[in-house]
Amino acid sequence: MNKYFVFAVIILLSFSLYAKEYALYYTINDSLKIGLTGTPYFSYTSESGLGLGLTFILYERSDTKTQVYGQDFNMRFGGDMTMDGEYEMSIRTSIPLRKYQQRIRLDTEYKKKSREYNGIGGNTTNENPLSFLNEHYKFQGIWEKNLRKDVKIGIAWDYSGQKNIHENQNYKDNIEYPIGFDKFYRTAGIGPLFIITTKNPNNFPTNGIYYENKLLFYDEKISSNYNFTIWMQEFQIFIPIDNHVIANQIISHNAFNNIPFHYYPQQGSSTMMRGYQSGRFLDEQFLGIQSEYRSPIIFSRISAVAFAASAISYKGISDFREQNIHFTGGFGFRFALDKKERVNARADIGFSEEGYQLYLKFGEAF
Repeated sequence: MNKYFVFAVIILLSFSLYAKEYALYYTINDSLKIGLTGTPYFSYTSESGLGLGLTFILYERSDTKTQVYGQDFNMRFGGDMTMDGEYEMSIRTSIPLRKYQQRIRLDTEYKKKSREYNGIGGNTTNENPLSFLNEHYKFQGIWEKNLRKDVKIGIAWDYSGQKNIHENQNYKDNIEYPIGFDKFYRTAGIGPLFIITTKNPNNFPTNGIYYENKLLFYDEKISSNYNFTIWMQEFQIFIPIDNHVIANQIISHNAFNNIPFHYYPQQGSSTMMRGYQSGRFLDEQFLGIQSEYRSPIIFSRISAVAFAASAISYKGISDFREQNIHFTGGFGFRFALDKKERVNARADIGFSEEGYQLYLKFGEAF
C-alpha cells in the first residue's frame, strides 16, 4: 500500500513540479474570462485500491467583471478506474443566471465501487464485515435564487438508482439489514433549500462562512420506491491568519421514516472522518465536526494541510455515549494546477482507531 502511494506522488511531482502553467485562459469578451485545467492522476482509497483518473475543470476566473454575488460558472468532468475494474464517472456543473440573480447546480454520477457493511449503529464491530459491490447512478440538482447578496433560497432534487452485488457472500444472522440492501431500487425526492454564504472563492475559500439547510421529501408519487425524508445542515467557517487558513465544518445529517440502505447517514469518507473506510458507521442520524489547517504554497506549487475530526452516528439522544463518539486526524499535501485560483489535487492520509486510509483526490475536502 505504502509503495503505491509513494509511487503515485513521485509521478505527479516528477512531470509537473517545474512547469510554468497548468491552465489555459480564454477571454470570451472584455468582461468574461474562462480557465481550463485538467490532469491525469492516480486515485487511491484503501478500500478500492489504486486507480488511474482524469479530471478537467472549466471555470470562470475570479477577475471576471460580470460576477454577481460570487456565482461563477464551472464545470468539472471526472472519471477513474481501479486495477480491480471499479470505476466512477461524474459531471458537476454550476451555471449562473446573472440577469435573474439565480444559479443552477447539476450533479450527475455513475459509480461501481467496493463497500463493506458492518451493521447499523454508532459502534459496530468491523470483524468479518459483509463485502459487496455497489453500483449506482444519480441525477441531482439545485436551483438557487438570491434574496440578497449573501442569502439564497431554492429547490433541491434527487433522482437515483442503487444496486448491491454480493452474490458470493453469506448473510450474517447477527447483523441488521435495512430495506433495499439486497435489490435494485429507485429514489426520487424534492424539497426546499436555504443558503447563507460569504465565503470566497469556490475553489479554495480563504475567509467567510457558508450555511446550507436542505430538506428532501422522497415519495412514491414522484417515482420513488420508498417514502422517506432527508434533512441536511452544513456550516463552514474559514478563518484567515496572514496567508494561512483554518477551515472548519459542522455537518448534521438526519433520515426519517422508511429509510433505504444507501440513504442512511454515513460516517467515514474522503471528505469527513478521513481515516475510516467509506460508510464505516451507519445510523438514522449523524453529527460531525472537523477542522483543517491549510498552509500557503510553500514550495513551487506544493502546500500542506493538517486535519482533525470527531463524529457520532446515532438513532436517538440515548445513543450519545462515549463509545459512539469517534475521532480521526491526519495530514496531506496539495498540488496547485492553477496557482492563482488554487485549483488543487490532493493527497491525504487519515488515521483512526482502526488504522489509516489513504486518499488521492481532486479538489478540497470541503
